[in-house]
Amino acid sequence: MRSQYTCLMFHELVKEQPLTRFSVSFDNFEKYLQYIQNKGIKTLSVSDLDKPLPGKATLLTFDDGHKSNIKAAELLSKYGMKGVFFIIKDFSLEKDDYMSGKDIQYIHSLGQMIGIHDKFHRHWTKMPEKELIVELIETKEWLENLIGEPVVICSAVGGKINERVYRIIESKLPTLKYIRSSSPWMNRYGDTRLHSTGIKYTSPDRDVFRRLNGDLSMYLYLHGFYQLKNLLRPVYSIILKR
Repeated sequence: MRSQYTCLMFHELVKEQPLTRFSVSFDNFEKYLQYIQNKGIKTLSVSDLDKPLPGKATLLTFDDGHKSNIKAAELLSKYGMKGVFFIIKDFSLEKDDYMSGKDIQYIHSLGQMIGIHDKFHRHWTKMPEKELIVELIETKEWLENLIGEPVVICSAVGGKINERVYRIIESKLPTLKYIRSSSPWMNRYGDTRLHSTGIKYTSPDRDVFRRLNGDLSMYLYLHGFYQLKNLLRPVYSIILKR
């Protein structure tokens, strides 16, 4: 059986009070890195994803390209670790609180990896095929010109994805080898469809540590939670529209 690894998703990092429900404090983030180091958990690069590795491993990912991700990249480099930073092209070009092109080049120079989020931050499941492909290609080419190497990984906006979107990307953009979305986070080496779970300021340390360790009971709990959420989605969608 192929080895399994975990995939965790972060967004914005903050000094003190969380700004959004997906924020994580710098202190907590560094605590997680220290735990990874102490437990001998390997942080993966994209090039590792098709190689069987011994022991425990994790893929650390960062969505949206917040300016605070610069500090996250510096902390990762401090501990000799890797992460994947998914960039929204237009946010990078137009918003001061998101990483600029120079910032992206800087974190890449630290040995961190760059991936595609998208151009406008629109949910892929709601986009026509042509628009989705155009936006992904435009963002991919822009990032590749910035960092001078191929970009082979993307992250679904809002973590939302379906089989239609998978098929579109896999058939029309085969150079995007890896596609990350939100669901229970355990993956197998060699798989191209990656699944993560979000870490936020309300995430108890014990749960984050259990995820990093690939705890089966945590995986089953999250798997059941997502299955229930999907079953109830039509019901609460109706309630929200009232």
